[in-house]
Amino acid sequence: PDWFNDDDWKIVLANTKLCARITREIGFKGIVFDIEGYGGGAYGVWRQPWDYSLYARSDYQIEKRDKPREFQAVAAKIRQRGRQWAQAISGEFPVTEARFGGDLAGSDSGLWPAFIDGMLEGLDERALLVSGSEATYITSQYRDMLVMRNYEKEQALLVSAVPELARRRVSFAAGIWTDAGYNAPRFSVTDPRHNHREPRRHMHAVHNALAVSDHYAWQWGEWGVSGESNWMTTEPTPLIRQYWQANIDARNSLSLEWRPEPHHDPADYAETNSKVAESELALWKRLEAEGYRARSQLPIHWRFDFDPEMLVRYSNYFSTDFDDRSWRKIDCRRCWQMQGYLANEIGTYRAWFEAPADLDPERQEIFLVFGGLGSGRGHVYLNGGWVAYAQQKVDVSQSIKPGERNLIGLSFSEQVRTRRDHGTCQAACPRQGVSRLSGSAGAEDPKRSQERRRGCSGALRCPVCLYVG
Repeated sequence: PDWFNDDDWKIVLANTKLCARITREIGFKGIVFDIEGYGGGAYGVWRQPWDYSLYARSDYQIEKRDKPREFQAVAAKIRQRGRQWAQAISGEFPVTEARFGGDLAGSDSGLWPAFIDGMLEGLDERALLVSGSEATYITSQYRDMLVMRNYEKEQALLVSAVPELARRRVSFAAGIWTDAGYNAPRFSVTDPRHNHREPRRHMHAVHNALAVSDHYAWQWGEWGVSGESNWMTTEPTPLIRQYWQANIDARNSLSLEWRPEPHHDPADYAETNSKVAESELALWKRLEAEGYRARSQLPIHWRFDFDPEMLVRYSNYFSTDFDDRSWRKIDCRRCWQMQGYLANEIGTYRAWFEAPADLDPERQEIFLVFGGLGSGRGHVYLNGGWVAYAQQKVDVSQSIKPGERNLIGLSFSEQVRTRRDHGTCQAACPRQGVSRLSGSAGAEDPKRSQERRRGCSGALRCPVCLYVG
């Protein structure tokens, strides 16, 4: 629906009232809704309803406007809609529990906090608003979940226009990704060595999620190779039955000081690095074909900090005056697992580089390109400011300083994620950081370059390059 179309919202509110009434009459506790767009499959000017940047960049033209509406005007309208939506629920089900997927801060969804503010104002005083956090998806230890909880609660108060309501009425719910895994298949229903958590670790993870949450913890599961749920099945394997029992045992008295044993890691990093070289080469060739030129390569050795306690969330490691002299130097041409670190933690990187003086941000598109980037969740900072979530090509036109030293800061977490469309284990190899790096497009003969990249060592150049278009 269009935030500014009252006719659209008459339909939305009518359906919301019906949903709330059915929920109450059936005897359910509340309503769950998910804010993720899953590829932006909707239509219209607000096909990504929380994304103001997409609207301001292009989608405002769908409604035939000369320029986009101001952010504050859009946020005010969305806050109104959130209030109306909550009132529609409370009118039918005053004591409902509205649970949403995604944290309240929603840093990648700039308009989401406005809708939550409206909900806080519109819900009945007896209602509860539950924030179903995904930040704890792959964590298992209580201390790590507590860091996530405190961080999300603090951030929520910062972005809310009604912080006292948020403090009093938003309940934190830790989420557990039940069938996360390392290799293909991503999750095995017969061999726990392929899984992020074997049954005992799962038991402690669920126990700790319950302990850190205010009222509820929750679990997310996906679909196996057969297209059916790994967990919700009428024909469970003996291993799945062990996981079910672990959910029951998680309610027993367990120590919050529990520490997991080192995880079995089946990944062959040498093979993974070798296989991904071909996709990296394709990236360089594609950029060259699209007219981009490689102007500079970043250093091979970066300052690196391995952060199993996730303290980076409270760190200003991306600041230009941060002291990183105690950090180890790491070779970006190889995965951190091949340099003595474990999988599935947070790694942070810093590097200074000289930007060519003849770059022209006013007339050129300037990108940082990460040839070895994997599938973990990461953040890219440049010269002390957040630029983007980590991806292969990051636009730094607004942040780069031509002719000067520039600082890039990276953090990568959630390395457990894998890509179903790739035959290798993206998850366990922090190419999610800057890993087994490759050369720049057009810098040498492709055949010689490909031969030179085989394996994980050798005279490889850094895969993080500066491109202009």
